[in-house]
Amino acid sequence: MHGFKPHKGLLKRVTVTRNGKVKHAKAGQRHRKSLHNSAQNRQLRQHKIATEVERKRMHKLLHFRIRPDKVRDAEGNVVKVES
Repeated sequence: MHGFKPHKGLLKRVTVTRNGKVKHAKAGQRHRKSLHNSAQNRQLRQHKIATEVERKRMHKLLHFRIRPDKVRDAEGNVVKVES
C-alpha cells in the first residue's frame, strides 16, 4: 500500500522555511492594482507567514509536520521550540 501523497497544488504555492514556518503570497495582486494606493501595493508584494489555523489546514493537505511558531505549556507560558 502506498503512503500519503502531498497536495501538489499547495506545494506549488507555499514554501516551508528551515524553521518549519509556511510562507505564501498575499491575495489581491493579480489585476486592478490601480484601485489600491501605492502603500497597499507594496504591502501586498511581501510574503505572509501562515497563521496557526492555516498551518493546521496545510498540515492535513501536505502530510508532513509543520512546526508551530509558539508552543505553550499547561500554564499558558510560551516555551522555546527545540529542534
